Parts: sequence; structure tokens; C-alpha cells
Amino acid sequence: MSAPPVLRDVFRTLMELRGDAAASITFEDGPGPIARLDVFIYRPTESAGLTTFVTVGMATAPMPAPEGQEGGRAELWLSRSGALAPEDEQQIAMQLANLAVYPWNTGRSVTWAQIVGFEHDFPTFPGCAAVFLAGPLLKDTPNWLDTCEGRVQVITVVPITEQERAAAATVPPMTFAGNLIDSRDVFTAPSTAGA
Repeated sequence: MSAPPVLRDVFRTLMELRGDAAASITFEDGPGPIARLDVFIYRPTESAGLTTFVTVGMATAPMPAPEGQEGGRAELWLSRSGALAPEDEQQIAMQLANLAVYPWNTGRSVTWAQIVGFEHDFPTFPGCAAVFLAGPLLKDTPNWLDTCEGRVQVITVVPITEQERAAAATVPPMTFAGNLIDSRDVFTAPSTAGA
């Protein structure tokens, strides 16, 4: 079965922006309309670079939303400092796949400035059992991808600690995002930030 046109548009735009991925991991038989989700992995070209993970498949359909509201379409991006072991790439991809189907498992859409918690720490981010969903944090990450079904939101996934999660509850989302970026390297686990 071929990919829906909206996903072909997402993939085409991703190829224009990032080129060929170094690897991809496929997850099949997801909930709701997500029959297949691919996580593309872009490995760093230098030791100080970023490994970037991008989902393609979440935008298959609009996310569930409360009656009278639109859920919109989205894809997830996460960047992690340095090269990673294959098993770490697999674990991150699996966690992103779980997050991508979260709207269909809970009936709630996701967007920028939200926090989603997990039962366990995000892989390679010890002490981070939640993620902050942000807009683009890197200059080469777009806000939106144009597709035949309209705009698909690009959501940057930032693992955060419980202390950071508590701080997020006390300030507006933009203030929290600014404070977080000023306080540490969000592309590295907090325990190794600045190392």
C-alpha cells in the first residue's frame, strides 16, 4: 500500500531540507489511522554535531481534539548532541513513535508549549521523565511543512527533568522555553550539560 499524499509531501519536504537520512526505523500497526510510522535518523557529520530524529507518519490524519476544535497535523523532531549507539537510536525512535501515537491513545492533540510525561526517563536523557513540546529551536528547523492537506506543524521534542517540569507550571510557556534554553544545552542530558 502506498503512502497517503500528505506523507509523500512531508517526505519530499524533508528530503529538500535534510537530504537522505543515515537510517530509518519503521513501526507498523499503530492506533487509529497510523498504520505505519517511520523515524528518520540524521547522524552528525562532525563529533560536536547533532543526531536528529524526525517522524513521518503522524500527519496521516488530523489529531483527535475535543468537539468543536481542530486537532491539526504534526510531525516530531528531536535532536541529541553527538553520535549515538544503534541501541540508543532504537530506543529514542521507539519513544518518539509512542509520543506520535499519544493523541490517538488519549484523544488529545499535542502542540507547541505542552508537556507530556512518561513512566520512565526519555532514552539517553537520564532524569527526564517528561518532554516539553516546542517550536523550532534550530535555524534549519521549520515551523510548518506545506502539504496537500494544509500545513503540518513541526514539534520539537525537548526532554525535561521533574524540576524543570515544576518550573514550567509557574511561568508562561515562552518564558519557560527561554529560561530552559538559557540554563542548559537542551540537546544534551542535564547531567552532562556543559561537559
